[in-house]
Amino acid sequence: MTEDLKTETKRDRVRRLLLTPMAELGFRFPKAVSAEDGQRKLDRIGELARAGQAPSWHLPEKTRVVSCEWRTTKHGTFAQTESAGMLSYVSLGKLREVEVKYCPITNQNRPGDAAALRREDLAWWGALLELRDSFRIYGGLTSYVVT
Repeated sequence: MTEDLKTETKRDRVRRLLLTPMAELGFRFPKAVSAEDGQRKLDRIGELARAGQAPSWHLPEKTRVVSCEWRTTKHGTFAQTESAGMLSYVSLGKLREVEVKYCPITNQNRPGDAAALRREDLAWWGALLELRDSFRIYGGLTSYVVT
């Protein structure tokens, strides 16, 4: 057997069985969607459908503030500090100077992250509804269940 057998990936199978026939029947996303964005959406739908999943817009944790860098000593792990300069003050008649330090921080799970996930979820459901309508219009779909 010297035949070259090309194995078909799951992504290629979804394109062959679902996406290519839809494009041949004239399926298009709304006019505001470019061809590249439409292809990206169809690929995303195919990948999630193949995996039996839907995008989730829920964040695993609440928004929290964390240090940008950490340092470990024999006493434990602490936030890395940086110098903000020197501060002078008078105490008991003497001029004293101390170094002012701060800890750079960042926010995790910001509201903008949740909003981006929510937009992706809404785009997913919108694309599924577009598919449902196109299947209804072009025939080939006798019943549907959107769960």
